[in-house]
This record gives sequence, C-alpha cells and structure tokens, in this order.
Amino acid sequence: MIDKYKYPVLDCPVVAVDEKAAKDHVRRLLESADSGYSVAINAEKIHKYKSDAVISGLIDGSTMPYPDGFVAVLGLKLLHGRASSKINMPVLVLELAAEAGVPIGIIGSRPSTLQRALKKIVMTFPAIDIVYANDGYADQDAMVRDLQSISPRIVLICMGTPLQEKFGSRLSQEVGCFAFGGGGALDILAGEVRRAPAFMQKYGLEWLWRLVLEPKRFRRQLVLPIVMTRLFVAYLCGKKN
Repeated sequence: MIDKYKYPVLDCPVVAVDEKAAKDHVRRLLESADSGYSVAINAEKIHKYKSDAVISGLIDGSTMPYPDGFVAVLGLKLLHGRASSKINMPVLVLELAAEAGVPIGIIGSRPSTLQRALKKIVMTFPAIDIVYANDGYADQDAMVRDLQSISPRIVLICMGTPLQEKFGSRLSQEVGCFAFGGGGALDILAGEVRRAPAFMQKYGLEWLWRLVLEPKRFRRQLVLPIVMTRLFVAYLCGKKN
C-alpha cells in the first residue's frame, strides 16, 4: 500500500509522509506479518542514488524510504506538489512499539552509550518490551542467530549508513522482522549528542547544527548545494524525476 505514496526525487524514491501518516504506515506494518526495512532519505542518499549501486540497491529494496532531511521534503514539494515532513523514525518506532506491545530489539553504539540510552528509553516508554540489546560491534552472524531464537517484531539498528541498512535487509529476510535504521539516535537518547534546537529543525537547518558540532562532516555536507541546484534545475525544467 505504501508504494502509492512513493515519488522519485532526482530518480531516488521517497515516500511522501508527515508524522501522522508515517505512524499509520508503521502501525499497519506491525499488524501485518510482513517483514522489511526502512531507509532514511537525505541529500547524501539522493546524491549517491545514481552513482552508488550499493545505496541504490538498498533504497530500491526498502519497504519504506522515508524523508529524513530538508532536501527530501523540498524535493517532494517542488517536483510533485506533495507535502511531507522530516520523520524522526527512531523515536516514532519506539513509541509505537510500546503502544502496540510488540517485542523490539535494539542494536548499536558503544556498550556504555547503549546502556544509558536503554535507561532513557524505558523511562520515556515504560510499556516497551525490549527483548534484545547489543552494541554495534558484535558479530553479525551471532546476532542473527540470537534474534532468530527471540523473534522480535522490530529491530532498531543504530550503526550508521550503509551498515544499518545492509544489516536491516539481512534481518528482514533471515529473522522475519521489520528493521528500522536509527543512525545516531542512541547517542542522542544517551545525552551524548544534542539535537538541533526546535527552530532549526522546523526550518531544515539541522545540517548546520551538526556541522557546528562535527566540523569534520564538512566534506559530506558539500553535497547539499549540489543536490539543491539539481532540484531547482529539475523544477524549472518541469521534470518529475
């Protein structure tokens, strides 16, 4: 059903959803017997979609390539007239897992960070059923075997791109769960990294906040003006891809 909400942004498929629609989609996934994995679409993934076969394959195989940045949201609006919003998928998934009472596994970050994040998650969502937790440095084959024996409905993977998407794809096939990438969510939940202020989130300036906190991201951020230029050229030329 979610496929009808997918639109190409510079050829990269993105689901046009706001937070309410995203919650509805995830609820339906949890109620079904389906498995799959999500991919957070930002400027970097849009930029690499045509040139990086690994990234494009992961996005094409994803059940839910959702907007995770201002560029994806802007592209949906400019090229297709579709309103959407940046989705904080990790928090949304934790909330819905607690709401539905489904078992969830959490993977990623350093052991100490993971433990602090787990305490915060349990405090925020007391009803959550965390049946598995492991850092991102464990052997993947061993984690797959553990998860096969536990059978969580959801696994939140915070290992960074493209590792989390690759592992999510594997888990969806070998464990039969739905895997969501969480990026640096555990670092934020543990209080080790601060999210951008609300006004910066509202106006699509989280990239600037992250650049101030992590100047070494400068090279990665160079794709922003490139993709923005391509978007406006496509818009002016009336292209839909």
